[in-house]
Amino acid sequence: MSLFAFTAVIDASISLEMLGLVDNFMAEYLKLGEPYLLSSWGSAICCFDGTGFYIMYLTIVYQLTNK
Repeated sequence: MSLFAFTAVIDASISLEMLGLVDNFMAEYLKLGEPYLLSSWGSAICCFDGTGFYIMYLTIVYQLTNK
């Protein structure tokens, strides 16, 4: 669960980089690691992973702790 939440935070930082809110934080990774994320579909996937999945993971953790 923590691994998936970590990847959701990474996707959120990538989407913030693409929106221009953060400057040169993930630029090297986007150039060399996964350049397809710079496309419109990659941007949409990162935005959804960074917001939607992270909220779902937080909800799961809340439900697990409160039974």
